[in-house]
Amino acid sequence: SKIQVKILAGNAAVVSVKPYIQAADGKKKGRLWLDVVVKNTASEPQAYSVFGQAKTDTGGWLGGMVEAPKDGKLVPGKETTAKIRTGYEGEQVPKEIRVEILPAGNLGG
Repeated sequence: SKIQVKILAGNAAVVSVKPYIQAADGKKKGRLWLDVVVKNTASEPQAYSVFGQAKTDTGGWLGGMVEAPKDGKLVPGKETTAKIRTGYEGEQVPKEIRVEILPAGNLGG
């Protein structure tokens, strides 16, 4: 897979992105999950919105977003894993994946 990473929070680093398909028992197709390890490179505690999406066969993008860490803020120099459940469904990990790290509070709502 080709994974594109954009950091819009300005004080974060993406350590790793692990895409995988999680299918229900006996099913071939499943949801694409992205385990994104984010590191706080700022000098003060931070929180992030982590957005991940995958390109479909028809050229559209399906994604999901989570806050990292789930509650509170990430201490400087520490890492946290954001587990994103995307809207993408398939038998295998798609060829193109995009990950964006945004300042926290971009979930809307």
